[in-house]
Amino acid sequence: MIISKFNTRDASNVPHKMSLVDPFTKETLRDEDGRTLDFFVYGIQSDASRNARKARVRKYGKGDLIGAVAEQAGAEFLAEITQGWSD
Repeated sequence: MIISKFNTRDASNVPHKMSLVDPFTKETLRDEDGRTLDFFVYGIQSDASRNARKARVRKYGKGDLIGAVAEQAGAEFLAEITQGWSD
C-alpha cells in the first residue's frame, strides 16, 4: 500500500463524528433515549485547522504559551475545528 496516494487534506476538510466517552469507565455516553452524544470535528490538515493556527499566532504570537493562556488558546483551537454536535 502506498500511503502517499491518499489525500488526507481533503479527508480532513470533512467533519468526522466523535462520540463522548466516560473517562473512567470508557463507556460511550448516551442520552435518555439511548442516542450517543456526538460532536463533529475537522481534521488537523483541514482549512479550519490551518485558519485556527493562524489566528492563534495573530492573537498570542509565535512563542510557547503557558498556564491559563495555553489553556485558553487550546480551547479556542478546539472551538474553531468543531463543526457542530448532536441534538
